Amino acid sequence: MLFQLYSEHAGMQIIGWVLVFLGLILMNELGRRTKTGGMIIFVIIPAILTLYFILAHVGMFGGKENPTVAFMDGWFHYFKLYAADIGCVGFMMIKYKEGLGKKEWFKWWPWFIVAANIMIANVSDMESALAAFSITGDFSLVLGGHPTKAYSSTADGGTL
Repeated sequence: MLFQLYSEHAGMQIIGWVLVFLGLILMNELGRRTKTGGMIIFVIIPAILTLYFILAHVGMFGGKENPTVAFMDGWFHYFKLYAADIGCVGFMMIKYKEGLGKKEWFKWWPWFIVAANIMIANVSDMESALAAFSITGDFSLVLGGHPTKAYSSTADGGTL
């Protein structure tokens, strides 16, 4: 685990974290400051990753054993990933006045992406609530109930 820094690998984990963090900062700056960098970071790399995701799901690169398939296999992860990327591409179009970015009506794009991300979170929360309901049969835990109080009884036969 990334934040379990009490093993003999703690030094390498910290170095790895710092390198990834610095790499993300550098990629962000490259994508933010130049049009070519933005195209590479937000269009070309995501296109390559999309091909990789599809091929991993059809069995290449280890299939179900592949960490991408094993730990990121669901609509939520991909929706968030592509919503963020499409948002960045939209921002680039507005910034560089390319394509739809030239149009006055396209200035709603940032607000649309924010609304889409809020919708994604709400749908995911509802999905989790329904999954909890299918396991417990009630919404007591979803609504903030206490698991032991919801199913405990008192000495006189009543319930808490």
